[in-house]
Parts: sequence; C-alpha cells; structure tokens
Amino acid sequence: MQTKMPFHKRKALYLFGFLLISDIVLFLLQKNGYYLIPLLKPPEFFVVLFNTIVCIIILILIRKIMFVVYLSLPLFIFIAFSHFWYASMEYHYRYLHSPKRTETLIVKYRVATLGESSYFFGFYQKSFLGLLMQKLNGQEYSDMISDYKAYKTPEEVLGLDYPKWINEKELIFNTLAGEKKIIMK
Repeated sequence: MQTKMPFHKRKALYLFGFLLISDIVLFLLQKNGYYLIPLLKPPEFFVVLFNTIVCIIILILIRKIMFVVYLSLPLFIFIAFSHFWYASMEYHYRYLHSPKRTETLIVKYRVATLGESSYFFGFYQKSFLGLLMQKLNGQEYSDMISDYKAYKTPEEVLGLDYPKWINEKELIFNTLAGEKKIIMK
C-alpha cells in the first residue's frame, strides 16, 4: 500500500532541489573565482531576493500559508536591510574591450570617503559565453588621497578613460601612482 506524494508537495520538493543546486553552483563558482555578470545593481542583492522568493513559493506549495503570513514582516525587513546593505557598497562596473574585441576586462570599483578618499579596484575577465566573470587574482589596485580638496573621480585615479592595450591580453593604466599593468588569462 504505497501512497503517492501529493502533486503540490512534489513540485515543492523539485523547487527546493533546484534552489539547493543553484546555490551550490553559485558557491562553487565563487570559490573558483567566477562571478555572475552584474546585469542589475546590486547583483548580490538579487541572489538574496531570488532565494527568498523561492522559499516563499515552496512554503505556499506545501500549504504553510500562515507561516508565510507570520514571516512576511521579518522577511520584508530582511530584504530591505539587504538592499540597503548592498546598495551602500556602491560598486560600479566598467567594461573595456580589447582592440580586436576578443577579450573584455571588467573593472569593479568603489570610493570610500571619510576625510580622505580611498579607491578600490578589482579586475575581472569575461568568460563562459559572457555570463560569468573571472577574478584576476593578485591584480587588485587601491589608492588613497588624503587631501579632501583634491577629490578625484575613480576614472581619473585609475586612468580608466585611456587604457593602453599592449595586446589582446595585456593593458596598462596610467594611474596617479604610476603605471598599473593588467594581464588577463
């Protein structure tokens, strides 16, 4: 006398499996230095939002409606806090194409200002059909300008507007501190 699992619970189980597999894949990609291309800002927030929405759908499918009602206010606060947190990081992205357009360098940067301005730059290479970006480890760049009157834009600090391409895999930025060479894989 074997009974079949109800259809809505089976769908919830499949959805939970999909959520688990997608989170494991994202975790393994990140551990290996790969990240999703930031189509929307802030990209990390949308992963949190996706997980939250899928969990709510799973709870609805297994007919735990009252649980969803009780969790709605804490979930709303959590999502609002997550959005505020990721938005306050204020990362910007710039895409630089090689001369023959065979490679794309993605520059992720932000500025932190508290009396002095600190600039942080990370470099990524577009990969896997343009869906992922691979971090170029050991090639980060940061700079600090102590004079608050001499504020520079991140583009001026790194020289983002005028990169000098040596070949399809190498380029040089003329930063305020000198030349910064980036070598892609």
